Amino acid sequence: MWLCLADGRARSTADLKRLATAARVRAKRARDAAAANTRDRQARDQRRRQREQHDRRAAPAVAKTVRPQRGQCGCPAHAVCGMCVDQGKLAAAEQAAIDLETRFHASTNVVMDLERPEDETERTIMIGDPAGGDTYDDSLNKILAKSAFCRATGPLGKNGACDITPTAWHDGTPMAESPPAPPPLQPGWTFDTPPGAAAFYKQPALKRAHAKKFADAGSPGAVYAAQRERCRAALRWAHAPHPALSSEDGAGTLLPAFYRTLDCLHRSGRSFSVVLRTFGSDLPRVQAAINAFARGEHPDYPE
Repeated sequence: MWLCLADGRARSTADLKRLATAARVRAKRARDAAAANTRDRQARDQRRRQREQHDRRAAPAVAKTVRPQRGQCGCPAHAVCGMCVDQGKLAAAEQAAIDLETRFHASTNVVMDLERPEDETERTIMIGDPAGGDTYDDSLNKILAKSAFCRATGPLGKNGACDITPTAWHDGTPMAESPPAPPPLQPGWTFDTPPGAAAFYKQPALKRAHAKKFADAGSPGAVYAAQRERCRAALRWAHAPHPALSSEDGAGTLLPAFYRTLDCLHRSGRSFSVVLRTFGSDLPRVQAAINAFARGEHPDYPE
């Protein structure tokens, strides 16, 4: 910073303060930009590690689908998935997808993810994750656990965890108590957690001990057992058992909202395609359910 003007006269105190303030602002912006780049890089690395971890967990289930005479995943000639070993088939599928998008650029593409990363909100069309070792009940409990929030005990780490494990729900109710009206679950906070709150599922000690048994007796989430039963009732298959549309758990193979989405899109007269993605071996089961629905075998959607 020059202390004198071009003509040799000393700068005034106000000028020096203004220049010093501008220099601090520039330095702060540079630090903020560097910190943002670091956070972005860490987020990318975290997603990559989660994807690699999920691939390792899913490897045993993937191995069970090997059919040497028809390719690793057993896809028929007209279908392809990420486990196909035929590179020519994969290239043809990629080109077919490009052609489809070109021909129907104004169509609706419904992307349905059968699995989802741990740091994202639940966006699946079926309950249960055999490849990840989660039963139907495990998944119901984890869905509730991801909508439960605690009162933060300090600043949140980069993964949303507190240094000290929380002991109270977000409204201050101690977890050890069984209030007559438990604090409401907050699924919307998954996207924008308010100050002073922390996600139950992102606290390592709570997640390890209670995520899969969240609403069971002995867990802090037992106060939400009634909510779990309401979810179970809403997902229950209310018709005669169907080999493709219902499961052994007494629920529908796919979520009711999925069929409603397809029905609304069909009734709107729009052209649309459904893209299914999974790390497990669910596709044949999902395919059978969708085909049965398309044939009018779902009692709620006979047309």
